[in-house]
Amino acid sequence: MSERTAFQPTGLSTVAIAATTNSASVALNGGNVANDSVRIANGASDCRIEFGRSGSVQALKPNGAAPGSLLIKAGFVEVMTLPPGTTHVAAVCDTGTSTIEFTRGIGQ
Repeated sequence: MSERTAFQPTGLSTVAIAATTNSASVALNGGNVANDSVRIANGASDCRIEFGRSGSVQALKPNGAAPGSLLIKAGFVEVMTLPPGTTHVAAVCDTGTSTIEFTRGIGQ
């Protein structure tokens, strides 16, 4: 059984997206290390997020049978392991607006 390490931010690594119903992206700060994680703190509205390797990454809302990006519920805080090579994150709100903060670090 592997040991779990509590989440630790990587220096000044918090960035924010003022999310609306149009996808917006931001570069993640804090480097790209093994077992890289991100703490996601969502504000007032349900939003979708998508990780990518460039600023052209887009978050998508599901539409019927067409799949969408990962749902982050309003008011939730989550820690996730980043896919290898991740440099950017995009967000889009299902409705309304929200500020979503992303803090890069290590651990869970």
